[in-house]
Amino acid sequence: AADKLGQKDRDKALDKQKKALDELEAKQLKVADLKRLIEDKAKQPTAAQAQKQSELAEQADKTDKQMSAKSDMPGSKPMGEASKSMSQAAGKLSKGQSGQANEDQKKALDEMKKASDELNEAIEQEEQLAQAEQLEKIDQMLQKVLERQQAVSASTRETNEKRAADSTFARGEQIKLSELSRSEGKLAEDVETVRAILTQEGKSVVFTEVLGDVRGDMQDVQKLLDAQDPGTMAQAVQKEIERSIQDMIDAV
Repeated sequence: AADKLGQKDRDKALDKQKKALDELEAKQLKVADLKRLIEDKAKQPTAAQAQKQSELAEQADKTDKQMSAKSDMPGSKPMGEASKSMSQAAGKLSKGQSGQANEDQKKALDEMKKASDELNEAIEQEEQLAQAEQLEKIDQMLQKVLERQQAVSASTRETNEKRAADSTFARGEQIKLSELSRSEGKLAEDVETVRAILTQEGKSVVFTEVLGDVRGDMQDVQKLLDAQDPGTMAQAVQKEIERSIQDMIDAV
């Protein structure tokens, strides 16, 4: 009886052990499944990042090739280094080496910053050069306007001196005054052209306002000459026009 009781206890113990083992195995499978699920979830963003990084690397490579096509293109060297680092980051991300990929990504960002700085500096230099060339062009245009205005002013004085005792002009002087009126009107158009350029370029508001006044004065003189009146008023306004244009030339 004692032996049977002992056997029964051992059987129960074995059953418990098996049950416990089965439970452990079940839990082990559950833990393994959970671990695999966590790993899969962890890999998903890395894979997505790797894909995105690969796309960015391709874009950077394209940009690098475009910049490298011109030997003197600013920023081409650091852009090449950035493209290389981005490709390395994509490869490491695809292998799940996110830590190492971060270093490559940081390096790529640093190199792109250098490329951007070089490009910005080059752009600034080009803008300054363009501005200087534009100012030189405006200076030349104003110089020509001044020379032509001086010629019109001189002809106005000469014609006025030929006025008859009754303040009338001979046929030749009348024709000359009509020509001078048209010349003054053409000068007003040229001044408006310069003013439009300055306005478009966003230059000094003072300059554009002065040129607007000069154009208005020229149009007033045009009307006086057309009315056969080259006297004191017309000549005084012409002198003011010349002074304003000379001041602008000195300020450019």
